[in-house]
Amino acid sequence: MSDVIFYGVAGGTDAGHHFYERSGSSIRMTGRPPLPAQVSRSEHVDARWCFSVPILGDRPFDGHGQPQGRGFIHRVAGWTVISWWDRSGDSRMGSNAAFFVRGDHPWAEALRRAREAFPREMKRMEAAYSIGLAGADLPDPGDDPAAAVEVVVCREVERLRALPPDIQTEVRRRMGWVDAPHIQPATNA
Repeated sequence: MSDVIFYGVAGGTDAGHHFYERSGSSIRMTGRPPLPAQVSRSEHVDARWCFSVPILGDRPFDGHGQPQGRGFIHRVAGWTVISWWDRSGDSRMGSNAAFFVRGDHPWAEALRRAREAFPREMKRMEAAYSIGLAGADLPDPGDDPAAAVEVVVCREVERLRALPPDIQTEVRRRMGWVDAPHIQPATNA
């Protein structure tokens, strides 16, 4: 399996979103994607990584507010995933690009590897719009277990904040986090 896998629309085609290896060959999905289930989120990969917290299952996403090139980074199951909205190969809303890079990498390194592995696709996208990280990069866990724990905790707090306020309050109550100001329910301001 490749160390970098692209999910999106290949340059010069309008054939829909597929997985591609570094060679440019399409990886046809036969049953499940060529990645660990924790990374691919089963067969529902399309647009699931274009958020600060990956969308799970078949939950619909907003067709508006999809600025191209606004990138997100995720780390799971030994892979770094960088993703953004991309309509340079498919003009429909919801069109996106995701690069799955084996290992734990900061944004700049994952983006460098994506450019190296898929120069044609990256050139097409960067000619159409700027690509940048939305928010702060995740800390690089490296060999530091405390940094790895920080990554997990940050992601779980983000997931909690994505829940409706009444559910956030119940989760906080059950976990004994009633007085933790850094994980207070998000306001809908």
